[in-house]
Amino acid sequence: MEPLIKLVHAILLSAHKKGATEIWVRREGEQRVVSFRLDGEWWEEMVLPPELHGAVVRRLGIMASLPMYRKDAYAEGAIVLRVSETREIAFDIRVRGHGDSLEALLRSSTDTATQ
Repeated sequence: MEPLIKLVHAILLSAHKKGATEIWVRREGEQRVVSFRLDGEWWEEMVLPPELHGAVVRRLGIMASLPMYRKDAYAEGAIVLRVSETREIAFDIRVRGHGDSLEALLRSSTDTATQ
């Protein structure tokens, strides 16, 4: 598995394991930050290298089959991450922006058993 894909999966799995209700991937000043909302509070999970920020958000968009060509519009979709043969985690995703200003918000992680 490619390092970028591993990183994105690790972010999603960490959010789920910690019980995060939202994940933000965004630019804060000169930093690119991944934050989780836990119990109503925002917590910085990690700082991304600037060159990975856009790639992480684009990977999330690809996983959700989102169009990434509109600079000023939101695109919304869903990601289903299979964590075992019998379990999936679902995330709603909302992406806005272009290039360095891309932001992603993931919500409503759910854990479901598959048939």
